[in-house]
Amino acid sequence: MDDHSKKIKILVIASGRVDPDWTWLSKYFDKEKYEWEFCGLDTEKTTKMVSRVFQTGKDLSQYDFVISLGIGYCISFAVALRLKILGRKAKDVKHISYSFVQTRRLFITKFTFLNSIINGIFDRSDVFIVHSLIERKILSNAHGLDMRKFIFSHWGYDISTISPTRFSKRTRPYVCCIGRVNRDFKTFVKAIEGLDVDGVLITASYKLATLDVQETAQLKIYTDLDMASCLDCIQNSEVNIILVNHGNSGAGHITLVVSMLMGKVQIITGVETIKEYFIDGIHGYNVSIADEVGVRNAIIDILDDPENTKIKERAARSYADQWLTEKRAAKRLEYVMQCLMRGNDIEPVDQRWQSDYIKLTE
Repeated sequence: MDDHSKKIKILVIASGRVDPDWTWLSKYFDKEKYEWEFCGLDTEKTTKMVSRVFQTGKDLSQYDFVISLGIGYCISFAVALRLKILGRKAKDVKHISYSFVQTRRLFITKFTFLNSIINGIFDRSDVFIVHSLIERKILSNAHGLDMRKFIFSHWGYDISTISPTRFSKRTRPYVCCIGRVNRDFKTFVKAIEGLDVDGVLITASYKLATLDVQETAQLKIYTDLDMASCLDCIQNSEVNIILVNHGNSGAGHITLVVSMLMGKVQIITGVETIKEYFIDGIHGYNVSIADEVGVRNAIIDILDDPENTKIKERAARSYADQWLTEKRAAKRLEYVMQCLMRGNDIEPVDQRWQSDYIKLTE
């Protein structure tokens, strides 16, 4: 990596299926300096993920960086395990665990010696990119890892043209609630009862089977819709609502970010993992966990005061355009990579963002 005449070789191993045209954040990197390859495992199952990392046909020792991406926690473990087994052959390969989030049960057992082995495998990663500050503490403590390895970067997204779908044709106003991991749909359904607005709920079919939620004249439920339909649903709604059961795992960051980029007012459960994205009273409304009264009152406020709603929407769009884009995420990733190559300390938080955030929340 010290030979500046050579391109920096990067292998991205993603847990899902990789479209041939998908380039992730690489489009924001200098093509003369960086050479990217992408490999998809096409699975979300932990055991298959581990085996498929070993079956990729890629020699990980030939890359400067290996970035694990997707179901971050599981795939991070799988890639770190393979690099650890390669030993000295891959000693110069830097492993970045990107989107290191807990969407599954933690790899923690009742046996101290086994936990030490698991923690040692995770420790092979050079950097863990997390998408909230609280996750730096939670996940480093969970595996006894140096918190300096845990670097905060906002989840970044870019919205292309949103094509009209069935939601563009709806005639009655509606509020929407979208997601599959850690969602509190029951509170959403209770909150809208009796209001002069419809509800749209979108989730995965396997999740719906576990929920005690039924369609009504007011509530329409959809399952397994593509991203384009979800975006169109949010765009045509009066309010996007993100309610979660707890703050220990997924909190709807994708839906949250795309809604802010659209300039759509939102009501969200104010858990710690979204504090760096969404400021209560400025970008929309925070509510407590399972607070159906709070959700109902926020919906009424939004519908009754369109001018104040527009102010919040403009503020959310401005914040997202500055901090929550793929370009910003790519810039943060390149900074991390450059620090790793040079052996420099990595600032765990973007100082420019932190300064701006402090001003907004004072």
